[in-house]
Amino acid sequence: MDMSINRDLVRQLRLHKSWSQEKLAEEAGVSLRTVQRVETDGAASHQSCRAIAQALGVQPADIKVTAAVPNSSSSERPAKSVVATSPSMFWFLRITQLFVISLLWLLMAVLGVSAFLVAIGGIFFWERAGEIASDPLLEDLSAAQGVGGGILTALVLVLVLFGFRMMYRGVKRMEISRQEASEAASN
Repeated sequence: MDMSINRDLVRQLRLHKSWSQEKLAEEAGVSLRTVQRVETDGAASHQSCRAIAQALGVQPADIKVTAAVPNSSSSERPAKSVVATSPSMFWFLRITQLFVISLLWLLMAVLGVSAFLVAIGGIFFWERAGEIASDPLLEDLSAAQGVGGGILTALVLVLVLFGFRMMYRGVKRMEISRQEASEAASN
């Protein structure tokens, strides 16, 4: 009797080890056709499931398809995966990922400091409202308006900061793996 296997997880675990389907079949002691069936249909016998799980270093229960739990305690979404078929593409993607992570980190740091400075500027504006009111360019601006503008600007900067943070986490969780050219042709 065949059982349902999480085919995406099996494939992801195999690629994480940089194994071809042939290598997984060899390590698990099953046929290549069995591995192909697991990754396309998600079906395998109990014995094949145990053998593949053992070869991948997980428990058989980990690769079985389970019913979705509506209130799952895990709030992390699975990492997105990108498969590169050549070594040069793999390294290009890895270097690009590191560059984007560094750039987003730098933007988050600049936005955080800017939001802090704008908020502090609003407080100092309130403290010096009497002196600033004599400035002809700012005479129509009350202290409350100046502080409110500073606080609103700081809030907008913080919202943009959180947007960059979400992008940063998404790019950082992305998994880039290699796939043999012969394996890409068989899939």
